[in-house]
Amino acid sequence: MTGTWTITNDLGVTWTGQGTSTKVVEGIDGVHSILARCTTDSTEPGCKATAPAGTAVK
Repeated sequence: MTGTWTITNDLGVTWTGQGTSTKVVEGIDGVHSILARCTTDSTEPGCKATAPAGTAVK
């Protein structure tokens, strides 16, 4: 999907910009996509690794 994206985090900060999201075809070569909901207190490793600079993720 390509278009204008508006993303709001759990602190109420909003970003808007142009973007493209590509999703894999499910089940090809054993690959499946997932969507993780990240919040500032998330313990998920992927959420911590991709936290914006200045965001205190525990």
